[in-house]
Amino acid sequence: MEIILCPVDLKPDTLNALEAAAKLASAHRVHLVLLHVFTKKEYEDALGDGDLDGIDAYQQSLQQSMGALCDTLREADPSLSCSAVIRHGSTISTILEEAAILKSFLIVMGSHGVHNITEAMDGNHPVKVIEQSPCPVLCVPEGVTFEVPAKVVYGSRMKQQDPDCLQRLITLLHPFNSSIDVVYVGEGTSTTRDKWLAHEKMIRSYVRYEKLRFHLFDWDDEPYQGLDEYMQQTGGALLVLLTHQRNYLQRLFEKSVFKQITYFSEYPLLVFLEDHLTSAED
Repeated sequence: MEIILCPVDLKPDTLNALEAAAKLASAHRVHLVLLHVFTKKEYEDALGDGDLDGIDAYQQSLQQSMGALCDTLREADPSLSCSAVIRHGSTISTILEEAAILKSFLIVMGSHGVHNITEAMDGNHPVKVIEQSPCPVLCVPEGVTFEVPAKVVYGSRMKQQDPDCLQRLITLLHPFNSSIDVVYVGEGTSTTRDKWLAHEKMIRSYVRYEKLRFHLFDWDDEPYQGLDEYMQQTGGALLVLLTHQRNYLQRLFEKSVFKQITYFSEYPLLVFLEDHLTSAED
């Protein structure tokens, strides 16, 4: 674990993500890279009436602003290792490329609701990054302060990758000594309870962590609503989900718990891709 990547667009809705990234980087003593993507729209806006001097001035202003962010973070925590980069390109592809090049352990980014029907159907920036990311993604909603997570909720779908995901989560949470609730949201039938008990037994055979608790949350509506209700009832500070990479048609027509949570949650969301994890069956 050497690098945390934090995309920033120098708008207020990314500042909470920046604070979270700095806290995690400091706690793990890893390097934090702040990334600003200089998009085509920014270029056209800076170009204005066609004066190329406007582009140079804008880029210099970006460099100064990004450098000032690093300076501010280091003033607050002198032990923090931080640098800033500016890349040209489209937002999603550039974030993903930079994360792959840097071999980032984690991407931390701000999240917000949907602004139009296209985002609702196809996904906003955080959703698109999550679905293709080479590493876990932590989304911090606008207006939410990332605190040391005393209670973390892991929303399980009884996947064989749960043990590997929980081990990685425990590694990430190690500096904070957080408790972890492993929760399955669904109808509490006898069949479901039997499957859940068997799944708990399987996880405990792989994962050793004193502050690990298992709960079956009886819920007969949408799973994301049940997870949100559980978070509210128990005072969860961080929700963790495991999902899989999906193609375009799947993104359009499959219901996605993490997408709904990303759009509407009022707490940080950490998402792992099961494609990157080892199954307990292997």
